[in-house]
Amino acid sequence: MIKVGFILEGHEWLGGVNYYRNLFSAINLVKNRKIQPILFMGQKTPKSIEKQFIYTRVVRLSLLDSDSVSGIFRRVIRRLFAGNDLVVYAILRCYQIQFLSHFSGKIPINLKIKKIGWIPDFQYLHFPEFFSIEDRKMRVASVNALISNSNWVILSSKEAMKDLVTSYPHALEYSSVLSFVPEMNLENFSHNDLDNFKSKYNITGPYFYVPNQFWIHKNHEILIRALEYLKKNGMKVTILLTGSNRDHRFPDHYEFLMGLVKDLGLREFFKPLGIVPYRDLELLMRNCVAVINPSFFEGWSTTVEEAKVLNKRILLSDIPVHREQNPTKGIYFDPFNPLDLANKLIDELKDDFALKLEHNFEYKKRYLRKRIAFGLNYQKIILDLCA
Repeated sequence: MIKVGFILEGHEWLGGVNYYRNLFSAINLVKNRKIQPILFMGQKTPKSIEKQFIYTRVVRLSLLDSDSVSGIFRRVIRRLFAGNDLVVYAILRCYQIQFLSHFSGKIPINLKIKKIGWIPDFQYLHFPEFFSIEDRKMRVASVNALISNSNWVILSSKEAMKDLVTSYPHALEYSSVLSFVPEMNLENFSHNDLDNFKSKYNITGPYFYVPNQFWIHKNHEILIRALEYLKKNGMKVTILLTGSNRDHRFPDHYEFLMGLVKDLGLREFFKPLGIVPYRDLELLMRNCVAVINPSFFEGWSTTVEEAKVLNKRILLSDIPVHREQNPTKGIYFDPFNPLDLANKLIDELKDDFALKLEHNFEYKKRYLRKRIAFGLNYQKIILDLCA
């Protein structure tokens, strides 16, 4: 069995946590699999994060906590050895790790271990205004180091591959697109489950659902402006939202959004629920009129993929990667035009709100095959690098 190491740093990025969970569960479905993923995370990583990784071995290390004594020691060693993460390298060798997968350029290890880099997207190239000068420099340096130190580079979409070819054409020969397939429960929930869920979140009528973190590029403001237009025209539409309210690039962004909601009198229509358990997220998605993803930019949207699995209608910004993801029940709107979104919200409310889960036996088999293919395609990358 080939041992493949993954390092989880910065668990605040829930998209990364979800990606790892989806990948590990897909690998677990592969018959006679040849690889064993091992996930390394900090001692201070919340237990709720660890509980999501039931398909892989988890190793907790205090050196992955930036404020721990060993974490500080690790940074000192990196500075002394030209950025090489010798402490992490020693740990990987101790656990007999043969590949370090989905490593970032922040962990350059120029030693005897094969590395697979992962670049979800090149957002900083398309929306530089969302990043400080220092942050852009850091991201450029990180991607440069990743490409220079990787035996293979994984990208999440063909759009990201286009950016790679434009900026790093030499990397094309050792890169490929691996779009993930999310792990979701296709079984029906009981009426008690639904009743308890509605009571927990005080849901009394139809609603739209947005499962995006409150980062500036996720474009939550267009939702507020659309609700403003609808309210002025006597129409009441409710949007429920989940996800972290912290954007390290713009720390005041969430407060700005909620201030706007208050000033416009939209508190009963724009309702953030915070970070919710994954089971509740699935129920929120299943029970909504439609999912919305208004984002200005995505690498490979988890929101879109989950809506596709659940066969849900989704209103999504008309950006290239959303077109690439191509949800069957996708309805596109201009991410700079609140009126366009408002009109489409009204159109959806006119449709039947009944909860429809059209998941027959053949549908479930197709979904299972896609998940297995995701795991097999990843395993093939590892085996090809072993050849």
